[in-house]
Amino acid sequence: NPLIYAGEGVISADAADELKAFAELANAPVITTLKAKGAFPEDHPLFVGVRGDHVVDYLTKSDLILAVGSSLSPGRFSHGMPGAADKTIIHLNIDELDVNKVYPTTHALMGDAKFSLQALTNLLSTQTSGKGMSDNGAASAVKAARDEGMAPYREAMTSDDTPINPYRVYAELMKVLDPRKSFVTHESGNTRDQLSTIYETLIPRGFLGWGNVSSLGFSLGAVVAAKLAHPDRYAVAVTGEAGLGYMMGNLEVPVREKLPVT
Repeated sequence: NPLIYAGEGVISADAADELKAFAELANAPVITTLKAKGAFPEDHPLFVGVRGDHVVDYLTKSDLILAVGSSLSPGRFSHGMPGAADKTIIHLNIDELDVNKVYPTTHALMGDAKFSLQALTNLLSTQTSGKGMSDNGAASAVKAARDEGMAPYREAMTSDDTPINPYRVYAELMKVLDPRKSFVTHESGNTRDQLSTIYETLIPRGFLGWGNVSSLGFSLGAVVAAKLAHPDRYAVAVTGEAGLGYMMGNLEVPVREKLPVT
């Protein structure tokens, strides 16, 4: 039961294409951390998810984990490794301080995620005569797990209940936005938990997941920065009344700078 566990380092290394190429050749399911959301296209048949019970199930049953660009530090908004002592953990990372930091590392691969994944892909291609690993039913198993795990959310996303529920709002947002030409972020509360579970992100930096160190109201600064960095994208911050209260004093900034953020 191999599993690829991708962290934010994949995005920092601009290694999303390399991650996709290796995952397809290895025919291995992929989980990303919250901050790595978008490092692997979330409409891909091998994508398990970011959050949810089915994600935890995959982490639990996996006996071989290739961690790429992650410190493997469990926190409130990142996954632990259930039964880590019984797993083979291959840790591909650029920082040697993360090796054996929390979990016993079976094999350490030190290097930049982009170049290291290229090397691994070349090696696996050579060992399999370019065919990659044989079909082991990984994609069909991932689909079954996702369908079961996402069923209650998908029901809420199509609900006509009054008052409208947040998941229906997010579903309509996903219909309106071009996932390859937009940026979405959340607040440090329910909007983070909801969006990180169901919002389908297809490109790196199409979504900013956060939560460990920033307070309510941070989404405004994030969405303003995103609009400055990517002026051609629609930039959306999803907040609530509490988050809005924290950002009131700064709402004049995007107005003064004529930044069309939502």
